[in-house]
Amino acid sequence: MKMHDKCLPCMVNQVIKVANITGVNNKEVLLKEVFTYLSKMDFEATTPEIIGEIFGMIKNILIIQIHIKKLEITIIHYF
Repeated sequence: MKMHDKCLPCMVNQVIKVANITGVNNKEVLLKEVFTYLSKMDFEATTPEIIGEIFGMIKNILIIQIHIKKLEITIIHYF
């Protein structure tokens, strides 16, 4: 089933909830990335396909956060 415009508010709400639960530090960056993606998405894609792409964005941001934290810890221990 293809994506409907009525699904967009719930999808954005889900992104905010997942960002809060997972502890995304910079929600503004995530939301800009998500809205950029949504502005260009194919409405022929299904909702699970679209939310999968969006959750991938959240995952990438969290991976970057983890690497930054590890780097900070390494630098603190080095000095």
